[in-house]
Amino acid sequence: MRKYKIFDGMIEGVQVIDQNWYYIYANDAVAKHAKLSKSDLVGFTMMEKFPGIEKTPLFKLLEKCMQNQQADTWINEFDFPDQSKGYFELRIRPVEDGLLILSFDITAQKKADEIIRKSNEELEQLVEVRTKEILDQKILIEAQTEYLKDLNNAKDKFFNIIAHDLRSPLHSLKGLSSIMIDGIDHLSNEDIKKLSLGLQTTVDNAINLTDNLIEWARIQIQEFETRKEEVVLDDVLNSVWHLYRYQAEKKNIKLCNIKKSKVNAFGDKNQITFIVRNLLNNAIKFTPEGGMVEMEVSKTSNNRVNILVKDNGVGMSKEEIADLLTQMEKSSTTGTAGEKGTGMGLKLCFEFAKLNGGKIEVESIPNQATEFSLVLKEFQAKTRTKKDKTNMFT
Repeated sequence: MRKYKIFDGMIEGVQVIDQNWYYIYANDAVAKHAKLSKSDLVGFTMMEKFPGIEKTPLFKLLEKCMQNQQADTWINEFDFPDQSKGYFELRIRPVEDGLLILSFDITAQKKADEIIRKSNEELEQLVEVRTKEILDQKILIEAQTEYLKDLNNAKDKFFNIIAHDLRSPLHSLKGLSSIMIDGIDHLSNEDIKKLSLGLQTTVDNAINLTDNLIEWARIQIQEFETRKEEVVLDDVLNSVWHLYRYQAEKKNIKLCNIKKSKVNAFGDKNQITFIVRNLLNNAIKFTPEGGMVEMEVSKTSNNRVNILVKDNGVGMSKEEIADLLTQMEKSSTTGTAGEKGTGMGLKLCFEFAKLNGGKIEVESIPNQATEFSLVLKEFQAKTRTKKDKTNMFT
């Protein structure tokens, strides 16, 4: 139609559709948009050129604009016969003959938007990954900081023990040896015996403390090996009994090694011996003069063995037991004869029990008795020797 010739040279597509949905005008740009010629459009209905269009949301919008003589805008995604896609912004305007539709090819813009969208998604993913990496690094740094803090605290405690607890028995040794040297010509046999017993006790305490320090230091540097094998518990209890019988005699404590059943455990002999030695030392420490300390081995259910260390000493309340089990870092308690310690031995006992697949149970009645039970796996003939290199604090 001649009145629409003004749109022939426009780069935007222009098409006019009458009220019966016939194309009555189309410029070269709109034909190009549709990848058709003008003659392919003019004189044909929309339904003829684009079958099924009447079922689309775009057609419903066109009907609405036609009926109500209203303008509107639509972003149309167009599927071409060659399987490619195009995107067009349609500006719909009512005219005397029907509808005039201006079409702007925004395919390039859409593709650019899609590239930007994908880039943003990738960027967000990268940011998310990087954020997670930073959080992981933060957690790692915090863990390392905490670890270094623990090491520093351990170092301070180590030097504190050396400065006080280890020097104390050494000064005692020096004092006792000086008395013997200065008074050797005047001391009776009984005096010499008492001084010798004092020297022996002091040396035993220093050795026990040194052993604890060595084991504790090895654990702190995380180079600790647990060798699990058959452990003859009779041998362990006998060796510990001989080690502490003089310490018990000094306090007039009856030290009993009760043998009810011959049973062996599966674990690290040195660590099990360490546990029994510390439990027995504590039992003697908290038992008054004239008391009694018992050691006993028995077999329990589920292929377990129980090493019992029992005393009739000062005992503990339920609160003290709970405190003992939950706050292993607390300072040592002085014994009935003024014996001192570091509080380190019992902590190691609980850690060693865990390493050997066992546990330590505590029962006590204040001012009556205390029982420490070391529960371990029983050695089975088919059980193989096992060597574990273990980090106890992970």
